[in-house]
Amino acid sequence: MSLREAPVLAQLCTLLVEDQYGQLASRIFALLARRGRQDIHSLVRNSYFTKDKIKHGLVILIQQHLVFYYTDADNGLTSYEVDWVQAYCLVRFGKMIKMTENRFGGKAGAIISMLASLGHTRVGDLVHAYFPPGTETNGLTNGAHKSSGANGTNGNGAAVNGTTNGLNPAEATQASDDRIRSPEALHAILYALLDAGWLVPAHPTHYLSPGDRQSEAENAVIKELYEGMTPSGAKALNELKTLAIQRKRKVRDESLELPKNLIKFDRSNTSRKRAAEDDGGQASKRMRVDGDNSIITSTTEYECITPDFPEDVTLDDNLVVRVNHEKLTVALRGQQLVQLAEKRFCKTTSEVYKALLWCLEKAEPRCYEEWPDPSDPKKDGQQEESTYVDPMYLATCLDVVKILNPALDLLEGLEPAAAVTCLDTNQATADERGYIQPPVDPLLLTRSERLRLINKHLMYLANDANVQFVTWESQRGGGQYRVDYNLLARVMLQMEIDNTVMAGEGKMGLRLIRALKRKGRLSERLVCKTTLTTPNMIRSVITKMQIKGLIETQEIPKVDSRVTKQSDHLIWYDTQRVRERLLHDVYKGMIRILQRIAYEKDRIKDVLQKAERTDVVGNEDKYLSKEERLKLKHFEEVQEKLLIQLAREDDLVAVLRDFTGPIPPDFPVGYRRQVINDEE
Repeated sequence: MSLREAPVLAQLCTLLVEDQYGQLASRIFALLARRGRQDIHSLVRNSYFTKDKIKHGLVILIQQHLVFYYTDADNGLTSYEVDWVQAYCLVRFGKMIKMTENRFGGKAGAIISMLASLGHTRVGDLVHAYFPPGTETNGLTNGAHKSSGANGTNGNGAAVNGTTNGLNPAEATQASDDRIRSPEALHAILYALLDAGWLVPAHPTHYLSPGDRQSEAENAVIKELYEGMTPSGAKALNELKTLAIQRKRKVRDESLELPKNLIKFDRSNTSRKRAAEDDGGQASKRMRVDGDNSIITSTTEYECITPDFPEDVTLDDNLVVRVNHEKLTVALRGQQLVQLAEKRFCKTTSEVYKALLWCLEKAEPRCYEEWPDPSDPKKDGQQEESTYVDPMYLATCLDVVKILNPALDLLEGLEPAAAVTCLDTNQATADERGYIQPPVDPLLLTRSERLRLINKHLMYLANDANVQFVTWESQRGGGQYRVDYNLLARVMLQMEIDNTVMAGEGKMGLRLIRALKRKGRLSERLVCKTTLTTPNMIRSVITKMQIKGLIETQEIPKVDSRVTKQSDHLIWYDTQRVRERLLHDVYKGMIRILQRIAYEKDRIKDVLQKAERTDVVGNEDKYLSKEERLKLKHFEEVQEKLLIQLAREDDLVAVLRDFTGPIPPDFPVGYRRQVINDEE
C-alpha cells in the first residue's frame, strides 16, 4: 500500500468528506477507501445501503471529483476508485478562496468558492444562477457563496445534489463590492481564471485513475505501433514504457488547453462599454478583474496590482469548468516562499519576490512532473550540462515593475549607501545614522530608478548564503532572473525536518542528522569522530531518533555466524523515509483536530441547532439566553484556534508532500560500502 493510500490518510479524507457532504457520501467513500476499486454491485453487497442510495452517494462524490470511475468497453461494468489528492484538497477550500481574492479580487474569489462547492458546472448554468431571467441585472446581489470554514472545513453540510442546478448565490449575500453586475463581467472573470490556469475545462480523462490512464496509454501505443501485440524483450518493454509516459503527458496537457471554439472575442467594445456603465458609469478600454479601473496608490497597501484581462470575451454556455488544484498548489508554494523571504529579509523584499513569482507562475502548471521522461537529463532534480534556459522560465525587472504596486517604498530594506547609488539625483546621500538625506518620496521615483531598486532587492535574494531564492541570468530588462523551484522545495523540506529534529532532540540530534546526510552510512565510532562527541553522549540520541523513525540502523555480519561482536552496525539517514514518517504524523495530528472539532460540536449541538435557525440568525440576543450565548462564543473561539492549527498542519503537508516528488537516496551504494572499508 502506497503512502497516499495509507489507512491514516483514508481516515482523514473520510472525516473531511463527512464534514462537507454528509454521512451518506462519507460512508461510501470510506468503503471505497477501505476495500479499494469496486463496482456498484460490490458496493451494495459490502454495505447496508440500497442500490438507489449508493447511486445517489456516488453522484455526489463524482460531481465533487472525489472518486474516479472507468467503464470497461468489453462488459460495460463501471468501477469506482478513490481520488486521494482531490479528497485531501477539501481542507484547502479556505486557502483557495483567500489566494484567489488576493490575486484576482473578491468577485473571482466568490466564483472559486462556488465552483469548489459544486465540483464543476456549465458556464450557462453559472450565468443563469447569477442572473436569473426576469431580474434586474444592475441591482442583483450575487456571487458571494463564501464558505464559513475559511481556515479549514466549515461543517455546514454544503448543499450538493450531484447536478449543476440548484445554485442560489443570493442566499450568501456579501458586501456590494463583490457583486458581479453583468454577464459580460462574469465571462471576463471566468476567462481570466481560465487563462491563468486556476480554472480548467472539465475533461473525461480527469475521472480516470492513474492505473486506468496507464493502461489506456499502453493499449493506445500497442495498437498504433505494435499492431495490437504486446512486445517482448527488455528493450521493447522499456520503449513501450517511455512511449506510454509521453502519451499520458500529451493527453493531460491537451485536456488542460482552452478550447478555442468555445471562446469568442468581440472587438466592437459595445458590450464592454455597456458592462462598464453597469458597473459604475465609466467605460474603459480595459477593465480590472476586481472592477476598479483606478491604480492602487494607497501607501498602506503593498499588494501587487491585480492583473487585467482581455476585453469583450464571451464563453460558450456549454463549456464546463472546474477548479485546477495543481495550479493552486503552485500558488501555495509561491506564498510559502514569499513568507520565507520575508522572515529572512523584510516586507519590501518579499513583495518584490512575490511579483517575480507571479510573473513566472504562468509557466508552472504544476509543482513537479509526476510522469518524468526516463531519458530527460533533468529528472530526479539533476541539471542539464547546457546553460540554456527556456525564456518562458525567465522574468525581468521590467516584468516585475508592471505588476508591483507604485506605493511600495522600494528604498525600505536596502542599505542606504546601496540605495543612493540607484537614484538618478546626486543630492541624496547616506548620513552616519543610516538615513537618506534629503528624504526621497517613493511615489516620485522614475521608472529607471524603480528598475534599479528592484534589481537590488532581487540581488539580495540571489546572494543569500543559505537559500538561493533566485538565480541571476543576464542584464536584460534591468536584470533577468529565474527560480529553481525544485531546489527551493527540497530546501524547505530539509528545514522542516531540521526544525522537527531540533525541537525533539536539540542540537545533538541536528548535528547527527547533518553528519549522516553529508557522510552516508557510518558506524558508531565514525559518528563520534564526525560529530566530535563521545559514545555515551551520542548513544541515547541515536536510540531516541531510531524509535521516532528519524534515523535507521543496519547490521552487516562479517561472518556466517551472525555474532554481534563480528558485525558492522551502521547508522544512516534517508530523507525520503523521514519525509514519509513526518507526513504520517501530520495526518494523525489533523485527524485529532477534526475529531476534537466534532466533539466540541456534539457537546453543544442543541445550542448550535437553535442558533442556526433562520429566525434566530441575526437575533441571537433576543432568542438565546446568556448561558447559550456564552457556550456559543466559547465554541467559536475553540473552533477558530483548531482551524488555525489545521491550516498550519496543511502547510506542513504541502512542504512534505506536494512541492517536490520522491527524493532518491543521497549516496550510491558503492559510496556507502567505501565508507565501511575506510573504517576497517
